Formats: sequence, C-alpha cells, structure tokens
Amino acid sequence: MFEQVKCPQCGAPYPKKIPEWVTCIQCPYCNASILIQKRTENVQLAKVVYVENVVSKSPKQFCLAEFSEFMKKKDIC
Repeated sequence: MFEQVKCPQCGAPYPKKIPEWVTCIQCPYCNASILIQKRTENVQLAKVVYVENVVSKSPKQFCLAEFSEFMKKKDIC
C-alpha cells in the first residue's frame, strides 16, 4: 500500500515515489525540506517528522587581499 506524503507547510501532495533510502525530500511547490522517518517492513512511507524552509545562500566572493591578511594573522605566510 502506498501512503501519499503531503507537505505540512503548503499541504501539496508529493507527486513522486520516494525510494526507501531517501531520508529527506523537497516540496516542489514551496521548497520546504521534508524529513522522512525511517521505514519499517510493511510500511511504504512513514510520517513527516520535521519541516524546514530551504533558503538559497549567495555564493561567497573570494578576495585575495582578505585571504592574504588572514594567512598573515595565522602566521602561515
């Protein structure tokens, strides 16, 4: 029997089959992370245990002057 997982944040159903080894999925509608509890025999999917918003971080910029200063403070150069 297949139990459908719904996002606790937006209520949307997860449209794909979730493999047994997967422990976390992302809602395709609101991008919330949905952790999947470990499954046991005779159970297709377990209940949702935690929801967290996924926030994209901007990539850090490399600055040679700051890196050189850091290396000097650490007495590496």
